[in-house]
Amino acid sequence: MAEPPIPIEEDMRFQRATWKVERAGWGFLALLIAAAVGGVFSNGYASNATAGEPPFSASYERFQRQTVLTHLRVVLPADNDNEARLQIGKNLRDDYEIESIEPRPMRASADGDNLIFDFDAGMSRQTSTVLSLRPRRSGLLRITLSSPDRQTLSLRAFAYP
Repeated sequence: MAEPPIPIEEDMRFQRATWKVERAGWGFLALLIAAAVGGVFSNGYASNATAGEPPFSASYERFQRQTVLTHLRVVLPADNDNEARLQIGKNLRDDYEIESIEPRPMRASADGDNLIFDFDAGMSRQTSTVLSLRPRRSGLLRITLSSPDRQTLSLRAFAYP
């Protein structure tokens, strides 16, 4: 003989609220995946940034990792002696470790809190250099670059731990 079914109370109001929370969670996960694919957490479209315009410009990764090497590419104007000068602000020295500079500067000097690098531009009116940097800390980082004609580029990056 079959036993009668046990009555289970349904709370449809609670069930609908649960479904809404579940859909919101799926939407959040979809946005998180789209952000990761777009480069918000590392390399990608959203991470690539450019500041300034030739003859003085810089391209860099807006989103970085504290333990990973990042590259700052700088295009510099040359003067009449075919030399290009890059002045780096104190904030870059404080927030980053400079691993390498390619091509190597002809001269390097300090002026107060700033570092100054002179590069050979050859016969062209501009040259480019790549600074390989490693963030020293996580959080919002600022970079200030200057050229001899007093153009200044202020870059902002975010380093994840």
